[in-house]
Amino acid sequence: MATLNDKVASSTKWTFITEVMAKLVNPISNMILARLLAPEAFGVLATVLMILSFADMLADAGFQKYIIQKEFKDDLEREQSTLVAIWSNIALGFVLWIGVFVFQDKLASLVGNPGLGNVLAMAGIAIPLTSISSVQLALLRRDFNFKALFVFRLCVIIVPLLITVPLAYLGYGYWSLIIGHIAAQALLAITVTKYSEFHLRLYYNASQLLDMLSFSIWTLIESIAIWLTSWVDIFIVSSFFTAHYLGLYRMSIVAVNGLLAVVSGAIVPVLYCALSRLQTDNDKFVGMFYFILKRTAILVIPLGIGLYIYKDLARSILFGAKWYEADMMIGLWGLTSCLTILYCHFCSELYRAKGAPKVSFLAQVLHMAFLIPVMYYFSRSFEDLVYVRNLARLQFIVVHFMLVHFFFKVNPVRMFAITLPYIGSGAIMGCFAYYSRSMISNVFYDYASIPLCVLLYFGCLYLIQPERKMLGEVIKKRSLY
Repeated sequence: MATLNDKVASSTKWTFITEVMAKLVNPISNMILARLLAPEAFGVLATVLMILSFADMLADAGFQKYIIQKEFKDDLEREQSTLVAIWSNIALGFVLWIGVFVFQDKLASLVGNPGLGNVLAMAGIAIPLTSISSVQLALLRRDFNFKALFVFRLCVIIVPLLITVPLAYLGYGYWSLIIGHIAAQALLAITVTKYSEFHLRLYYNASQLLDMLSFSIWTLIESIAIWLTSWVDIFIVSSFFTAHYLGLYRMSIVAVNGLLAVVSGAIVPVLYCALSRLQTDNDKFVGMFYFILKRTAILVIPLGIGLYIYKDLARSILFGAKWYEADMMIGLWGLTSCLTILYCHFCSELYRAKGAPKVSFLAQVLHMAFLIPVMYYFSRSFEDLVYVRNLARLQFIVVHFMLVHFFFKVNPVRMFAITLPYIGSGAIMGCFAYYSRSMISNVFYDYASIPLCVLLYFGCLYLIQPERKMLGEVIKKRSLY
């Protein structure tokens, strides 16, 4: 019988393959779209997704995390709870879509796109479509069936190339992005429902629904807080700046998050599932947390530092010359993201796995209390906004360090200490890249220096005896985890 460590390693392999596939296809799609569409089109999409993501969160009502975390007494209870969650999601999804349709103009004005209510109404079709697949996907994550998730995700990945890019080429502007998003959710709903091992049937029990809501109400409140933290900056940018700058801002975040998700996107979903299974054994729970944190830092930290040093090259490859104003946002978001992934995202998964959404909610509130006034009062220009937003992320790290130590006795000093070799090696790599690029201003050298940086980074780690031993284990097992 496979151990939990074996499941983590196997699941991570499939999530890593998924993220690599996504990062092979999505950047190609975005590179083409960035050259076919103006930044304003992506600004419109950002405001639409802000509304849709909020509706999706309300429709889910915390049921995904309930399905993953709940220890069911038998398979029948698990199946019945899953069915109740699915039908509840679908019903809520249609209600929310109707709400978006009725209040389309007011919602469009609220997010800074007056006159584009019809775009919101059309895009709202995706809300019930997402509801159909979300709980079934959560069930697959609970069972560590990331191989099936890879197949389903692949269906979504290919949509931009097959639908969005041709429509953009034909001149449909932001409509190409909206139609592509709807098509992706429709394809995912169809494939998950048809090919998932879970068989959808008619069943509903109101008492089970109440039990699930009592379990997940704080998860829903936590999700609302996370949504606010994730999207409040988009709302502020749309209020103070034009769709052009909103597009620059949003696509910089999407591009950087996409690149870093090759690593973080492969492990964070597995981390939550693994920790949820160990929530009653604190020693193993904390041990697994430190283990995955350390192994993830090996790749995340040099990626973040590299994005900052090579921000102009990354922008040129991803978006082209007309997006030059996004350079600093790409660089700083990459640099701060490698830290927030390790010290914020991992802590958030720990809270959820321990069944403590109130702590996660508190973290979001403490961060928003700092983020919102700082962004409002110190974002006089787009450049100022970029610096302020990224500096605010460091405050979020401090908040998580305080909470994870106070509530769960996880030592933030140890969290930093086990990642320190990678921060130090990454800093040496970054200094080499910065000064060598300043002395040799040549695009061919830019590309040639990247493998040199990789060799320097791992060479520095090899000089540290414990890291040398761990690298040997990784090579021998051919698995980071």
